[in-house]
Amino acid sequence: NIKGHMMVSPPKGKCLLIKYNESIQDFRICSPSPINFFLKDLEPKKLSLNLTVVLPDGSDTRLSWPTPHSLGRAIRTDLDTAQPLAIHHCWLSKAEQGLSILNIKFFDDSVWTFRMPKPSETKRVYDANHKNLIMAAAVVKGQKVFREIDLASGKVSTVEKEIKLDWDMRGEEIFETRGARLTTDFGSVPNKKSICRYQYGSKTKPDALGEIECHSVAVYQKLFLPLKCLVH
Repeated sequence: NIKGHMMVSPPKGKCLLIKYNESIQDFRICSPSPINFFLKDLEPKKLSLNLTVVLPDGSDTRLSWPTPHSLGRAIRTDLDTAQPLAIHHCWLSKAEQGLSILNIKFFDDSVWTFRMPKPSETKRVYDANHKNLIMAAAVVKGQKVFREIDLASGKVSTVEKEIKLDWDMRGEEIFETRGARLTTDFGSVPNKKSICRYQYGSKTKPDALGEIECHSVAVYQKLFLPLKCLVH
């Protein structure tokens, strides 16, 4: 079990009753004290700790304490089922030529790095109202080809084949990049067929989460990472 704690400091001379899980005994706190919790006690998606604080007058207040943690999932190329990935925290750092490097630390102390692509290496695949790209099949000189139609510009480009991937990511502004550079504890495994989508969370929204979703990257057939540092 992955364990964490938070410090609670009641008003001087007062005691608080803390409730956060029906299966665990309530905590009576009369002096600054740590409250321990396990991963299973956190809200599943954003891994926030939801608490009920009972005040000395008997009234109670519901609180949600955001942790820096989040829970991703991955399917390895040699497996068919998704495995959970408990993310401790993440941060952005600068690399050469002003590129951003996304660093992701897990609870086992391993760190993955993802080179955020240049704007020229991405394409926007969603806008606020609809998918920005659609695939259309056509027959050219007796052969079936597929064309991408950019709804924003009207530009049509021919691609080798139709790409059908099961994307979990949903949102209003999603970007896509190919040949993603992801370095994991298994090393950096180049794969020209890798394709990733990512979107930023909004700082104006509480508990905002950015997301990265990749297919055929490193040793994974699919990777989904909700990240609390990927906001703007």
